[in-house]
Amino acid sequence: MRRHSWMGALFLCVAACDSGSSLPPELGNTEAPDAGYQPPTAAIPAAESTVYSLQVGGTVPVAPGTQVGYALTAPQPMSYLFRWTGDAKVGGQAYSKFYGSVWTTGHFTLLTPGCTNQACPLETGDYVSGINQVTGGGERIDWNTNASTGWDGFSFATDTEPLYFDVFVDGNAQPNLFVFPEAPGGQPTSPAANPFGIQSTN
Repeated sequence: MRRHSWMGALFLCVAACDSGSSLPPELGNTEAPDAGYQPPTAAIPAAESTVYSLQVGGTVPVAPGTQVGYALTAPQPMSYLFRWTGDAKVGGQAYSKFYGSVWTTGHFTLLTPGCTNQACPLETGDYVSGINQVTGGGERIDWNTNASTGWDGFSFATDTEPLYFDVFVDGNAQPNLFVFPEAPGGQPTSPAANPFGIQSTN
């Protein structure tokens, strides 16, 4: 089910500053997101982003190392497992570079780089930012990692939906490689274009 969120007065400008929160700091030893990804400098009006409904408890058929792609699932409403993987097991490519950003108009209430129980551990050179404050309200998390045969990613939670994503693989916008279980029914689905919104639904 697709819908548009009309929040005409709300823009997510991405000039970041230190949040000063006690949540995890930046991880990895790359030169930060500008090593491969620059968050957009223009404001992103939520009204222009298509919002998709994600089925809470749904799964996606993305296997680590065999299919390049992002996988987003939600074990509980507004609580997410966000992972990505390369295809070195079948394609022979050393790695694929994944980078992008996720925004909330409210607050991220949890951020666990490497995912809960280290289900998608980060390696040396991988980068997941802390929680960045966004000018005009809201928060943003950035990532910039290489993935080849395993999962990279992070778990997170928010107090406000929809979320907004910009996702890239190997230098190109690749929303077609972002898979989530769409509600109702949980059918694996990919967004049509960056940026896009996600809202969890039971």
